[in-house]
Amino acid sequence: TSTPITNFVTEDVNCPVCKCDVSDEVKGLMCETCQVWFHGSCLSISDEEYNDLSSSQNSWCCMSCQAENATQLKWGTLKGEKAIQQVIKATYLEITKWKKNLFT
Repeated sequence: TSTPITNFVTEDVNCPVCKCDVSDEVKGLMCETCQVWFHGSCLSISDEEYNDLSSSQNSWCCMSCQAENATQLKWGTLKGEKAIQQVIKATYLEITKWKKNLFT
């Protein structure tokens, strides 16, 4: 689940974007992967998005962890988002060739 800041921060924690303290008085989110706290405002997250994230059962990951997770993505024997995208694109192109040949 996304972790809202309320009642969780017990020590000084600095947002990596602005380098300022993330305290109980501000809206912040913790990356579920690296456990780093961010100000919602530094992430350009609206109050509505913050409320959705903090009440959601889904986890939130910062951009750095999202990029790292994408390189770890696996599908069968393929590893990494780019490798998977290449196979999907090649398969799509092959299918569109078949479709074109079927109807001409």
